[in-house]
Amino acid sequence: MIKDTVNYVHHRGLGMGTLAERAPAPEEIVGLMADSTRRRLVAVLVAGPQGQDQLLESAGVPVRAGLEQLSRLERAGLVVENAGRYHLVEDIFERSVRDAAVIRIASGSDADMQLARRYFFRNRLVQIPSEPWALRVVLDLIAQDFQPGDIYDEREVNTTLYGWHGDWATLRRLLVDQGYLARDHGRYWRVTSQP
Repeated sequence: MIKDTVNYVHHRGLGMGTLAERAPAPEEIVGLMADSTRRRLVAVLVAGPQGQDQLLESAGVPVRAGLEQLSRLERAGLVVENAGRYHLVEDIFERSVRDAAVIRIASGSDADMQLARRYFFRNRLVQIPSEPWALRVVLDLIAQDFQPGDIYDEREVNTTLYGWHGDWATLRRLLVDQGYLARDHGRYWRVTSQP
């Protein structure tokens, strides 16, 4: 029942899908645009798709910093790469505002919807649940941002988790302790069997 509601909430556009599927909250987008390198990259992509070298040159940013910030924009869902060209996801801004508005007015009559509304606001986890069953639902949802078979360094994990909640360190510990992620020497991967 809870899983069905998570899917229902996602399909209604309530920001409960994986990070790649859900639009970042408006404040996440503002946070991303606070960095001048990311602003320059987005400004160039507003004009249209660009190859990597052309994009970095047009934005006038150093290669290493540009690639790092471009990767961050991709993880946040603002930019996608297709056939060697980077594209701005132009509807991301509209979806972000729409999703935030829908969350405010969503019906709270269903018990599972109330759970979603209790712990999430504007695509962000408001508080980490203390009830074991609610924590399992939340961790299961967050774990979907990590692809089975991929290896993540600690910084990538932290960045992804920060998209959900400011206390990324606690989320990371819970995901490992509860069996959603495995860790070895600063490398993390999703555990594919159900915890």
